[in-house]
Amino acid sequence: MASLIYRLFQLLARRRSVLRGTSLPHHDIVPTDTSDCSHELAHSDQQRVGCELRPLYRGALNWVSELLEATELGALNDPTLCSAFSVRGLAGHLVATVRRARVLGEGGEVHAHPQVINRIEDFSAAYRAEIEQLWDRRR
Repeated sequence: MASLIYRLFQLLARRRSVLRGTSLPHHDIVPTDTSDCSHELAHSDQQRVGCELRPLYRGALNWVSELLEATELGALNDPTLCSAFSVRGLAGHLVATVRRARVLGEGGEVHAHPQVINRIEDFSAAYRAEIEQLWDRRR
């Protein structure tokens, strides 16, 4: 799972630098020391590994929120590095992942929720709303 998150960071870092017209150093975007969190973690293994993932997840959520905020409406139909997703599809997938994480934390059935939510007018606002609901459930 950590390696998947790391790859997502890399993809999003490329998108962020394209959106902002900058080339950001690798170490400013992606944590270079992932040694304590690079294990494939099952839920029950988190305590054994001793890696608190919530701060990393919160940072990733905030970072993606900034990316979605910077995404221009005219770019929503553009392709991404993943041939399965346009920018709109990837944004809808990112919104859906936060919703599914909340449902999972509540003990609900994740597969009852879509992997991509396409009917969203403002992806940035929808993503922030999902984050707020996620953390509200955690308090």
